[in-house]
Parts: sequence; C-alpha cells; structure tokens
Amino acid sequence: MALCPMPHDFADALWRIGWRWCAPLNDGRLAVVHGDGEMSLGVLHVGRLTDVASSFTEWASVATDGRRIAATDELPPCVVFVHGESTYRSHLTRRQEITFFTSRGFLVVDVQHGGSTRRGGAHRDRLIGQWGVLEVADCAAVVRGTRCRGRHRPPPGGHSRRQRERVDHRGGADRIRRPLRGRVQLLSVLDLPLWHGSGTHDFESHYLLSMVGDPIEDAAEFRRRSPSHRGAGLRAPLLIQQGLADTICRPEQVELCRSRVPSDLVTCVFFEGEGHGFRKAATIDASLTRELRHYQDVFCGELRIAGRDEA
Repeated sequence: MALCPMPHDFADALWRIGWRWCAPLNDGRLAVVHGDGEMSLGVLHVGRLTDVASSFTEWASVATDGRRIAATDELPPCVVFVHGESTYRSHLTRRQEITFFTSRGFLVVDVQHGGSTRRGGAHRDRLIGQWGVLEVADCAAVVRGTRCRGRHRPPPGGHSRRQRERVDHRGGADRIRRPLRGRVQLLSVLDLPLWHGSGTHDFESHYLLSMVGDPIEDAAEFRRRSPSHRGAGLRAPLLIQQGLADTICRPEQVELCRSRVPSDLVTCVFFEGEGHGFRKAATIDASLTRELRHYQDVFCGELRIAGRDEA
C-alpha cells in the first residue's frame, strides 16, 4: 500500500547500511526524508506530507525519540588527525582508521603540520621552541580552510581532534576552543616535566630541549604546555586510550592527568599488554569502536532538532 503516492524518493541507496529514512512518532505520524534531487525533512500523516521549515538544503538519515525529530544535513562533522611524533609525518597511503571514520559519515583531515618531515629544513625548523603550539595553530588553519570551502559544518557543529604521540598544548587549544567539540589522545605526552625527567627512554630523553626549552629555565613553559597542569581549563570532552605496557608514553602520565581534569570531561581506557602502538586485533577493534562512540557523543549537538510543534 502506498502511504503517500508522490514522484519523490523516500530513501537513498539501500546499500547505505545503518541509514534510516523514516521513523515512527508516538502519535502515529512518520518522520521522513524525501525529495526529487534534494532531500527534505518532513512529517507524513494519513497521506499528507508536511515539510519541516529549515534553512538547510538537504537532509540525510533521520532519528527520533518518538516526540522530537532529529536529522543531519549534508555536511559532515570534521575530525582532525594529527600524526604521531611531531618530527614525523603521515604517509599518503590508505589507512584503516581513516576509512573507518569516513565510511561512517565523518570528514577526516590529516594535517602535515610544521615540523613534519620530508618538506625541507625550513618546514622542520618551524617547530623549534614551538612543540604543542605550532600543531594547534596549523590544525586551526586547516579547519578554517575546510569550513570556508564548505567541506564541513561551521560552529556550533565544530570538530574533534585526534592526536597520537604528542603534547597537547592547552594554551594553544584555547585559541580554537569555540569550534573544538572533543579530543582523543592516543599514546600521548601529557606531562612534559615528567616525560623529560624519567618518563621515557634515553633516545628521546632530550627531545624537548630544542622543541620547548630548558626544563629548569623554562619550567613554567613546560607546565603551561602540559594538559596535566591545565586540567581545570578543559572545556571539551577528552578520551584517553593507553597501553599499560607503554614504556615511551607511560601510564603514569594518564593517571596524573586524570587526577587533575574534571571527572565529567575525561574518560580513560587502558589496554592490558599493549605498548606504544596497539597491535592486537581485539584492541584495535575496541579502540576504534570506543573512539567512534566518543565522536558520536560529542557531535550529538550536530543533530538538528525539530520539536513536535514545529513538525
């Protein structure tokens, strides 16, 4: 039986597993997305279709709690990847973690910030004295650029930042606080004084002398760039995933950071038997699944809510 005979599509390609193009409301009506070219959000009742007034030109998957309607527009939320080691780079090859998130509706930008290798000495020298500052500024510039080009949603939609093996400079992050909705730390340096003193192996024990400064003369700067010393200023939810056998970025840093960050904003997940880089298939699966849930939680404000009266 045709509920609403119209020359419109009321669904997208059926292989889009997990997408939902109609949802029942408590009063018997149906929330639907429909259209001829562009997909609109509407409410269907006894053969009558009423569109929900909106400034957005296209809508995608729909959800409801029975009373309110939620749907997402065509621009995805943005996740910013920052490669492991400030003096390393991202390889321009297929990566499963990027595919994992893009296949689930996220825009992923992988930033080759100042200090990344294979871009010449001048590019690397930008990082001198600026570790934890320069990366944040470059990530902010990338987000602004993609937003201006209409690639992802502007604030309040915001973006989330995913970091590996690095210091997260809270002072720099404050400059992009408004669009930042959440962050994920993997294998990260969370306390510079601890990491420099006894928190890592000999090969990197003097890593910070050129990238931050002298640990005695610049002790205040070491603390200022450490999340564990700036926990009270945290505004966006933080997920930390840590291997308990990591000897480079040790679990003690995570415990110290967690003790100083508001408990309602930080979630720590520890993996037994994992070192500096997750290797077990079960760990990788669990880590990506938990990270996805974190993004879904922090981006819940992306859903455009239409109250019953509006529908």
